[in-house]
Amino acid sequence: MSVFSPRSPLHDAAQDTDGPTRVVIVDDHALLRAGTRQILDSDGSMAVVGEASDGISALSVVDETRPDVVLVDIRLPDGNGIDLARRIASGHPQTTVVILSAYDDDDYVQAAIGAGVSGYLLKTMPGEELVRAIRAARSGTTVLDPAVTARLANPRQPRPANRETS
Repeated sequence: MSVFSPRSPLHDAAQDTDGPTRVVIVDDHALLRAGTRQILDSDGSMAVVGEASDGISALSVVDETRPDVVLVDIRLPDGNGIDLARRIASGHPQTTVVILSAYDDDDYVQAAIGAGVSGYLLKTMPGEELVRAIRAARSGTTVLDPAVTARLANPRQPRPANRETS
């Protein structure tokens, strides 16, 4: 996990709570949601409080559960994760949104950062790194997958072939 930059102290103060970090997982693949849930639930500091397979369902789940963190896939059947992140941030400014995607496309990363997400992570990362990244994002740090950080720091480097799964 790469650390990018801290957010405002006001946001940090709003995040201070006792108990586990409450997480909602938004991804159109049930198997990925189940695996992510298992990783997070096995860590004593995380509790998955909801799941959604599309943006409309995600907004309802976030309204109902008021999570600390929402993990959002970049591609959803009814839109994209960046637009969903904007909507969540607008309606729930206390909620941290992190993109979790198979796509390391520079345009996606830049659009996500521009939308105010707290992180852009790749689905290839180890589970323990995901847990650390969620903790860091919740505490006010913007987190980026190391592969994304390396390319942003060295934009002239050739890009590896993009994976075609989400």
